[in-house]
Amino acid sequence: MSKPLTRQAQMRRATLASLLTNLWLSIMQIAGGVLSQSQALIADGLHTLSDLAGDGLVYLTARHSNALPDRDHPYGHRRFETLVSIIIGLVLLGVAVGISLNAADRLLNPETLVAPSGWALAIAFLAIAAKEGLYHYTIKVARQTRSRMLQASAWHHRSDALSSIVVLVGVAGAVLFDLAYLDALAAIVISGMLALIGGKMTWGGVQELLDAALDEDKMRQIGDTIIAVDGVEGFHQLRSRQMGGAALVDVHIEVSPRISVTEGDHIAERVRAALLEFVPEVEDVTIHVDTEDDEHCEDGPCLSLPSRWSLFKILSLVWSDQRLVEHLHIINIHYINERVELDISLPLSLFDDDISAARKAADKLQKETAQVSVISAIRVYWH
Repeated sequence: MSKPLTRQAQMRRATLASLLTNLWLSIMQIAGGVLSQSQALIADGLHTLSDLAGDGLVYLTARHSNALPDRDHPYGHRRFETLVSIIIGLVLLGVAVGISLNAADRLLNPETLVAPSGWALAIAFLAIAAKEGLYHYTIKVARQTRSRMLQASAWHHRSDALSSIVVLVGVAGAVLFDLAYLDALAAIVISGMLALIGGKMTWGGVQELLDAALDEDKMRQIGDTIIAVDGVEGFHQLRSRQMGGAALVDVHIEVSPRISVTEGDHIAERVRAALLEFVPEVEDVTIHVDTEDDEHCEDGPCLSLPSRWSLFKILSLVWSDQRLVEHLHIINIHYINERVELDISLPLSLFDDDISAARKAADKLQKETAQVSVISAIRVYWH
C-alpha cells in the first residue's frame, strides 16, 4: 500500500500538471490562431503563456512555503503562499482590466475584427475543457492541503476558462452568425467577474498579512472545543491569525486555583491536543494557564501583588514571634481576586508538641497577618 502524499508533494504535483497543460495549450493556441487568422485566439494563447510564469512561481513557492521552521522563521514559511496569492490576485485584476479595455476598443472599432476560420472554434473548445479541468483538479488539492496559494491558482484557471469562453463567443459570432460585437460584450461581463475574483484573492491575502482572525463561526468552534476539555472552567483572550491556510491560536484558559502547576499544564496540553484534532485549520496553539479571568489586570493591581520572597519579608515585620519567621515554610501561594492566600508550614516541635499552644500561636499569627491588606487568608499546617 503506497504512502499518502505529503502536503508539499500534492502542491507540487498540482502545479506541475498546470505547467505542462499550459505549455502545450499556449503553443496550440498561438499556432492555431496564426493559422486560422484568429486574433482573439492568439491573445488567449499569449495569456496562457503568461500563466506559465505564474505556475513556475507557485511551483517554487510550494517548496519554500513547506520548509521546516528555522531560527529566523520560527513559525514556518507559510507566508510565502500568502504573498504569491496576492500576486496572483493582482494578475487577475490586471487581466480583467486588459480584457475590458480590449473589449471597449473592439466595440468602438468593429472594423478591426478579423473573421477566423472554423479551426479556431475547435481550439477554443479544447482550451475551455483543459482549463476547466485544471480548475477542478487544483481546487480539490487546494482544499485538501488548505493552501490559499493553490486556491488562488485554481481560480486563475477558472478565469482562464472564462476568458476562453469569451474567445469562443467571439469566434462563433464571427464565423457562424456574423455578430462580432458579441465577443466584446461577453468580454466586458467576464472582466467584471475576473476583477471580483482577483479582488477577493488580493484582499484575503492582505488580511492574512495583517494577521486577521478566523471568522466568527470558526472562533466559536474553537471556543466550544476548549470549554469541553475536562478541568477548563473558562477562557479569555482567545486570539487567532492565519498563515498560508493554517491558523495559529493563542488563548488563556482558566482552571481551579487549588490544583498543582503540573495538573494545570496537563489540562493545557489536552486543550492543545483537542484543538489540533477537532479544528483542522489549527496547526499551532499557545496556551497560558490562569486561575481567573485576569484580562482586566494587565498593568494593574495584579502585578503589584508581592512575590514569595516579598511575603517572607512582610510576615517577618508583622509577626511578633521571630522564632516562627525563622522556621517558616510557605507551601503554596494563591493569587485570587487581586489578593493573596497562603498555605504555610511550621514545626510543632517549637511548642514541645503541645497542640493547644500551637493552635493559640496560629490564631495569633492569623490576627497579626490580617494587618496586611493584600493577604486575604492564611492556613497553618504543623509538621
